[in-house]
Amino acid sequence: MTVILTTVLLVFVVSLLGIMYFFQVNMMEDFYVSSVYSNLENIVTTTQRRLPDVTLENVDYYDYQYIVDEVGNSTTLENACIMIEPDSQIIDEYGVDDHYVTQQADDEGNLTGCSLTFLSSEQKDIIREETKASGGSASFEINRLAGIGTVGYGTDTLNLKAVAHTVDMPEGEYLVVASYTVDNLATVTDTIQSQFAFIFAIVIVFVIILALIFSLIFVKPLKKINEEAKTLPDGIYEGDEIKTRVSEMVDINSTLIDSCEAIKQADVARKELLSNISHDLRTPLTMIVGYGEMMIDFDDEKTNDNIKLVVDEAKRLSYLVNDLLDLSKAELGKLDMHKEKVDLNSFLTSVYDHYHIYLENQHIEFILDLDDSIECELDDARMRQVLYNFINNAMNYNDKDEPKITLMSKKEGDEVTVSVLDNGQGIAKEDIEKIWDRYYKVDKEHKRQLVGSGIGLSLAKMILEAHELEYGVESEVGEYSRFYFKIKAHAEIDQV
Repeated sequence: MTVILTTVLLVFVVSLLGIMYFFQVNMMEDFYVSSVYSNLENIVTTTQRRLPDVTLENVDYYDYQYIVDEVGNSTTLENACIMIEPDSQIIDEYGVDDHYVTQQADDEGNLTGCSLTFLSSEQKDIIREETKASGGSASFEINRLAGIGTVGYGTDTLNLKAVAHTVDMPEGEYLVVASYTVDNLATVTDTIQSQFAFIFAIVIVFVIILALIFSLIFVKPLKKINEEAKTLPDGIYEGDEIKTRVSEMVDINSTLIDSCEAIKQADVARKELLSNISHDLRTPLTMIVGYGEMMIDFDDEKTNDNIKLVVDEAKRLSYLVNDLLDLSKAELGKLDMHKEKVDLNSFLTSVYDHYHIYLENQHIEFILDLDDSIECELDDARMRQVLYNFINNAMNYNDKDEPKITLMSKKEGDEVTVSVLDNGQGIAKEDIEKIWDRYYKVDKEHKRQLVGSGIGLSLAKMILEAHELEYGVESEVGEYSRFYFKIKAHAEIDQV
């Protein structure tokens, strides 16, 4: 991991240095010249905007000189030359007999004049004509014009750059030119190249040190977490041994610790579920096989009671298998839902009719207590499963001498609360939130269910959540339990 981290950092830094080297060495002159031309263009544009300030009736040298000096002082190009060249018409009519330029200064501040003063009239005419031919704006390398810049300036003027505009005014045409001697950057680029080898060596050492620091801070804890995470399936993750100050890794470690605890709990619950289901399957199967063999061997045992017992146990097996299949579908999000509008009281009455005879035979009082009805939208078969599981739960956990179960509804506005209330043993507060879990069982000592599969509450929870209904349970130990859900009238009913 450390080697990979070092390699990645080296590739990144070398790539970054390579890009910097390319632009600093190979592209520096291009950028520099482009910047010079851009500044010269701004100088010329600013100068031509100032030309209308000159009153030609009383013009003298200082009117033009004031403009070029002011513009020259405001530019970032120190010692740039600016020339304003009136055409012959303006010279003849207004007596302007010279062009006007700024002056350059040497390193000691002495004025040395301007390169543009060495242009002959013919060269100015060439610049004027080429500028007009280019639409009134053009750029030049002055040394390309024959004989320009060789007097008094030596080879420096070979790097002279210029921008020219022709400006049409009512009195005639002006030629405005700005020039600048571009510095020779060869020495600068040579210096940069020599520095890069030194910089590169420093960066390599820095990257290696940084990689080692990162390894101590990130890689070592990650490797420890990875090694410990391999023990997660066995539920023995030792997250307390991992020490790190990186908040993200602390969060990862905490998550893995929680996951390990969840795996342990799920494993215990899975074993309990398998034990419970095995017990629920074995009991009816034993009775079906036993009574079946008895009726085969003894003709006088083929009684209606024995046949009914076999049928009842087969139904119990069917309930268990169906609940397991529905629970599996619900967990995978594939539980079929077919909602339709129903009258709620009619629906609850049919549930009551399904159970009341059976409950009476079990010596359990079953009461139907309904408020005003509403039309609502629900899946009839699935919501029956919910109520059947609530009722079965009330039966299985009611050991009172006079057990009683009430199926009731209470209307408040457009919402009805449907409840199954019993007077059984109740549920402890610490168990109330857990009873909806897939594998949780309040009574740890397995007791055979009178009816149902024993996993009905988790299935009921998934059905209610699929309907997006509020649900819950209220209970007092030794007194009662009330399972409920709330359902609203169908939207179309609200609009009537």
